[in-house]
Amino acid sequence: MGSDDSLVVDSSKSLRSALQSIKHPQQKPLFTVLSAILLLALLHLFADVTWTKRLGHSVYFISGEESDVSIECKRKLDALDRVNDERRAARFRTAKQAKNAGKNVYDMFWKIPVSDNGSSDREERNRRNMIFDLFEPEAVCLTEERFGGSSDERFVAYGDGPKFVCGVDFLRESYKTKEQNCLVYSVGSNNNILFEKAVKNYIGCEIHTFDPTLRNPFVGYDYADFHPWGLGKQGEKVKVKKLNVEFTTQSVENVMKQLEHTGRKIDIFKIDCEGCEYEAMPPVFEAMAKGTLQIDQLLIEMHAYVSYDEMTEFFAAADKAGFRITHKERNGWGCNGWGCVEYAFVSRSFLRRATASAIC
Repeated sequence: MGSDDSLVVDSSKSLRSALQSIKHPQQKPLFTVLSAILLLALLHLFADVTWTKRLGHSVYFISGEESDVSIECKRKLDALDRVNDERRAARFRTAKQAKNAGKNVYDMFWKIPVSDNGSSDREERNRRNMIFDLFEPEAVCLTEERFGGSSDERFVAYGDGPKFVCGVDFLRESYKTKEQNCLVYSVGSNNNILFEKAVKNYIGCEIHTFDPTLRNPFVGYDYADFHPWGLGKQGEKVKVKKLNVEFTTQSVENVMKQLEHTGRKIDIFKIDCEGCEYEAMPPVFEAMAKGTLQIDQLLIEMHAYVSYDEMTEFFAAADKAGFRITHKERNGWGCNGWGCVEYAFVSRSFLRRATASAIC
């Protein structure tokens, strides 16, 4: 006998007992009769399957835990996962076939030389950026929005700088009943604080901004804490020739230790550091794959400054870390209009929870 059958049996016994109380009210105090009526109402409410499903969704939205969703909802999420897995597998097959296609394809996509200062011919550079055509999104966040524009209005976010955030309202609501606030790391600033401002105003997270190349005083202390640190491999010395700046990078795990964030989840990791992503992110992906670091969303501006092998390794590492690509957009406002691409990666677990909040 299943759990639903047990519920019916228990409900029937309770109903008979309640009916007996109502049948002979003169033998029972008034409060007993009222209690019996209340019990009948509650039993009828819980017997309503549709209401139970709505209850499951409501509890889910508040707690943010997948264990609270209904069996039917989990079936929907599993079906979407299978489709997303198939699309991701197709993406990797396409990338592999491109490399094996021969010299012409190889030259077209990634053998074009690019100088350190990015002074290559525009046509050649545009051809080089076609490599990103091999790495398309495999999933969709149903509650995604462009986030962090210059307008004070939430849904008006255009130009260079905004990122594609998944589940803004869901993220805010899921932390209302928790002791700690949501956590956001923003890597690369140049004193553009529009993203930090939007996160603070519409989600309310604790925000930390990192930029070792910032020359002027940070202007966003109303929204974030600032740290002049470079993220990457622990102890690696970096020199930015264009800015004449040198610094030593720190691992994300070491940064979290210094900020007393060890053991916390980074809800949004935004990185826009003009090419540093290929040094900063591999250690992050490795830590996530080992289970020592958890990040729900990675919002990143990527540049075609590396080889095909390095590019494919980047996306393979992101996959091993548990991310899905949910958005891709050529940045037509920055990087001379053609030199970089905005990607949004969302963890499989967060994407399931955000999707459940929208469809279950």
